[in-house]
This record gives sequence, structure tokens and C-alpha cells, in this order.
Amino acid sequence: MKTHFHGEIDINFAKLLSSRPLALLTELQEEQKFTYDIFSTGLDALLQKESSAMQLALDWQNSADKVLKWTQYWARQQCTLQMSETVWQLNQQATKATQQLRNPGVNKTLVLTALLDKLALVKVALL
Repeated sequence: MKTHFHGEIDINFAKLLSSRPLALLTELQEEQKFTYDIFSTGLDALLQKESSAMQLALDWQNSADKVLKWTQYWARQQCTLQMSETVWQLNQQATKATQQLRNPGVNKTLVLTALLDKLALVKVALL
């Protein structure tokens, strides 16, 4: 990958797409308005109660598919560190939200707010 991309690669972002190296390269080469770093920073702010689920949902609604993908990745990471009912429900809700977003006209902000509200309840294990 380093021979085709000369920038820094976030390790969690690389792990997310590790089974799909061409998709990873495409993501890295495209100009990204919504990056994994932005998601991670927003997630940290949400978990520390410095941001609200509604505000993040409004900010991220145009990248809802990435938010869902990255939320599921984050939930899987948490499941390897701690298994809790809340983490399991978060993963289930992200799957349901992915299906909801396939419907035209769905309110992305409401779908993301519900998911991010659930995420804010997770007690985070130290990574």
C-alpha cells in the first residue's frame, strides 16, 4: 500500500478495510471531506459529553454510510475488549440503520441520532 500512497494511514482505518486493499487505496486516494480521523474525534467528543448525538448527526448526515460502517467497526473493537449488552445492541442498531438508509427519503439525521445516542451509552474499554 505504501508504494501507491505516500501519506499517513490511520491504523484503525487500515484495519477497517484490511480485507479490501483496493477499496482502501481508493478511499485514501480520493479527496475525503469526511475522514476516519473526523469520525474518531467526534466519537471521542460524544463519549466525553463534549458534543451531542444530534449535532454529530447533523454534521455527518451526508456521510451516513461511512458513519455506520465505522460505528460497526468500533463496536466490533469494543466487543473484543468487553462484551456488554449495550455494545451488542449498538452493533445490532447499526445493522438496522444500514437497512433503513437504503430507503429513499429516509431522514438520515434521525437514524444517525438514534444510533449515536446508543453509542453515547457505551462504557468504553481502554484501547
